[in-house]
Amino acid sequence: MFVITVDARRCDGCASCVQACPMDVLIIEAEKASPARPELCMCCQLCEVDCPNQAITVREA
Repeated sequence: MFVITVDARRCDGCASCVQACPMDVLIIEAEKASPARPELCMCCQLCEVDCPNQAITVREA
């Protein structure tokens, strides 16, 4: 299992991470990215790489 952390101060809700994630783990909720289905995360880190604000980190639990 992996831990997905979104820094709300950096996230501007652009949804780049949502579009980048092949497993549909992330959603936009209250104008911020949120890991809605973290159990599906395969730690490809595409969301982390694609975020223009470096607001997301994905790490092994």
